[in-house]
Amino acid sequence: MHMDRQAKMRDYHVHFTGSLPRKYIFTKLLEYKRKNELPLDMRGIKTYSQFLDKLDNYFSGDYLYNKSRFFEIYKLFQQITKPTNSTEFPTVYSEGCFEICKNFVNNGISNFDIIAGPCSTIDLTYSRLKNMIEGINRAESLFNKTVNARIRLTFIRNSSGIIKNYSISLLNDIFYLLKEPYFSKRIIGFDISGEEKPLKNYFDENCSIIENIEELNRKTGTHFEIGIHAGENIDNSPDDKKYFLLFRKLLSLNITRICHGTFLWLNIDKEKEFLLKSFAEKKVIFDICPTANLLLTPLKSHSQIPISFFKEIALPYTFNRDNPSIFGNLIIP
Repeated sequence: MHMDRQAKMRDYHVHFTGSLPRKYIFTKLLEYKRKNELPLDMRGIKTYSQFLDKLDNYFSGDYLYNKSRFFEIYKLFQQITKPTNSTEFPTVYSEGCFEICKNFVNNGISNFDIIAGPCSTIDLTYSRLKNMIEGINRAESLFNKTVNARIRLTFIRNSSGIIKNYSISLLNDIFYLLKEPYFSKRIIGFDISGEEKPLKNYFDENCSIIENIEELNRKTGTHFEIGIHAGENIDNSPDDKKYFLLFRKLLSLNITRICHGTFLWLNIDKEKEFLLKSFAEKKVIFDICPTANLLLTPLKSHSQIPISFFKEIALPYTFNRDNPSIFGNLIIP
């Protein structure tokens, strides 16, 4: 476990939607008006215990099957928590962050990063972030102590390969917004996440976004972290080798974190070893999510995570929960 300077457990990788407490999700499900449109059949689910049984028996031993199931349930959680109009933004995002903070602190963790996407416009992004921070501040008041919750903004690629919440103009506006101390206190960086097909045009576009963030960091004198979800979506197929293209390219960029990176550290060969050592030299942090990796990748056992090798090459790493509402992993392995 990588520890922060305060020697307290920190969860660096929790997604906003997938980290809302299950009771909160269940309440939203009961309130949802268009249940027949949900991507998951929830007919007959009327009690919280039935809902828990549904979630706890959701995944199988087949990681390829689990991938489709994961995105199905994530889509469901997004649908039932997403505001249907602008007047619902304050309640949904403030209350959502408040519930995440309350749930985490009650489970012994007050240090964590929430990963959340900007909206399609700067006005909607402002509303989302302002209300998320208000929810965090409210949790601080409730517990009468610091809730060290930080926000990382993620640009998300969907299954069609489109990144709907990104444009250069929006990124510029976000950097302007982050000049305000109210936002810069809580928002500490950016991520590129979502669909990870090993196609060169996807890699090139992702790297272009990173380069744009780097350029704005230089222009504004800021030091916002830059992370990328990479190498998780692997199938042990010949096409996976194309991930080497991305990781070689990432070495030339000033990234801070690699979320998952499973492709590189699972079944290490000479080329993977070279790349891992190169990232170690650059002090790039690998955010590993053991439960998610066990369910959604070819990883068969937590013992396959090469911790001793990471220590040997001084590669910084963290253990994280990713989407605790979905995986039910309240305690980090």
